[in-house]
Amino acid sequence: MDADLRSPLLRVLIYGHVWLACGALAQTWLMQHLMGLSGWRAPLLAALATFAGYTFMRTARAGHPSLGVAPQLQWTLRHRTVLVGVASIAAIAALVVAAHHLPDLVLRSAPVALAVLLYAVPARWVRGRTLGLRRVPLLKAFLIAGCWAWTTVHLPLLFAPTDHPPQGTGWLFVLQGCFFLSLALVFDLRDRAIDRDVVLTVPQLLGGTGTRSLATLLMLYPVGVFTTLAFVGRALRPVDAPAPWPMDMVLAAVAYLVVAAMVALPVEGRSALHFGLLLDGALLLPPLGVALTLLV
Repeated sequence: MDADLRSPLLRVLIYGHVWLACGALAQTWLMQHLMGLSGWRAPLLAALATFAGYTFMRTARAGHPSLGVAPQLQWTLRHRTVLVGVASIAAIAALVVAAHHLPDLVLRSAPVALAVLLYAVPARWVRGRTLGLRRVPLLKAFLIAGCWAWTTVHLPLLFAPTDHPPQGTGWLFVLQGCFFLSLALVFDLRDRAIDRDVVLTVPQLLGGTGTRSLATLLMLYPVGVFTTLAFVGRALRPVDAPAPWPMDMVLAAVAYLVVAAMVALPVEGRSALHFGLLLDGALLLPPLGVALTLLV
């Protein structure tokens, strides 16, 4: 799999979590947009926090006798010093971006921060043993999905006007939970061989076909949500309106449908580019669809 990423730039982009941080930025912007909010702080804060958090979790597992054989962890081990240095700068920058909202940020980010810190205890601290929340049977995919959903929905609320805060954001959390759980299950399916002797995951329980079916059904939920919003938006528009369909909802539904087709594909024989570039890049598709309608 590592041979598919011969380019140093691609390895930095994918193994270094830069591409994933871009996805966090895009997803947070989308949630912010759906709440009727705007601004650059929440999306940037999500990107910085994602880069710093994933760097910590990857470096904690790098060097592990079994988990550390993955190409991305071997790359992390070779560049640990630089990654930790850049991640530290990103963490400081995140605090600067949050500035006057630090107390609220601490409260809102506490569940995610705790999950990141306890996800995997650095192997060198525990003589190569596997300790942490990652070791809890069947928890990994749900934990990752919950952290992503919490982050992308709650960070925009951090910068929302105090006199008119957005209401009814629970549906956005459910939407994000289904979206990220679908993707996390596919990545668990990729890692099934590595995880087999370490922790019980959903793919080990359901098998390849069952896991892909569940992931596809989960991804069809946001498809249904935005399809419904498109029809409702069309019904509420004046008859003589120039654009009878709300194209932001239409393109979002199409983007989620494309992602549903991606997670339905078998993972056997898929390259690192498929997972690191395409599946991680799926985070950008729905926000991109919505953003295109704002540019025309």
